[in-house]
Amino acid sequence: MSINLTRPLVPSMGQHDPLDGYVTYNEIQRGIQNLGAYKSTETSLENEIQDMKNICRGMYLPTNDPLGIGGLLSDATRITQLILDGNLKHIKLLKEVLDSSVIGLRSYVSNNPVNLSADHRLVFRELGLSIGFKGLRMMMELIKDNTEFSTSKTLLKSFEELKEYMELGNTIGMFWKDNMNRKSKNWIVHLDIILLCLQLLWLQRDF
Repeated sequence: MSINLTRPLVPSMGQHDPLDGYVTYNEIQRGIQNLGAYKSTETSLENEIQDMKNICRGMYLPTNDPLGIGGLLSDATRITQLILDGNLKHIKLLKEVLDSSVIGLRSYVSNNPVNLSADHRLVFRELGLSIGFKGLRMMMELIKDNTEFSTSKTLLKSFEELKEYMELGNTIGMFWKDNMNRKSKNWIVHLDIILLCLQLLWLQRDF
């Protein structure tokens, strides 16, 4: 949107924008509840949440884009937190997001992307996937002592399938820690967004 929020600057939406919006609105609503302002209609985001929910219906979530997969895993982490806090009941949504991540990862690794040289790899998209894998580790920690998750065989199956790809995050991290790879044209051209990704990874104490 424009700075004064009067018009959209980009007349289209990304594949996962409605899902991101749905999760984000629910997180803000949780904050409103925690502040004790939930009773006020002026601070309720129920209409916005319903709008995003309606747009999300029937959307195809799988993607083989590493940044998109990382975004799905990050959204799954946030959904898990909302469920554990009692602010969201949609286990089915979490399952759909996790399974979409599995489908995307299968497609992504089938092309052996980690065998390409640095000049043929988009750093920030791969680092986005690494951030998603950190979320996956967080999810596993969050659910291990929760009976609602531990008794769901379908959810546990999804997590087990995702665990098979965990090493990919470490492989990406080690590749871009190499100073020679940081001299590639793709690192230099996209340095601004790369620094943002590195800040997020640093906050997770991983880069």
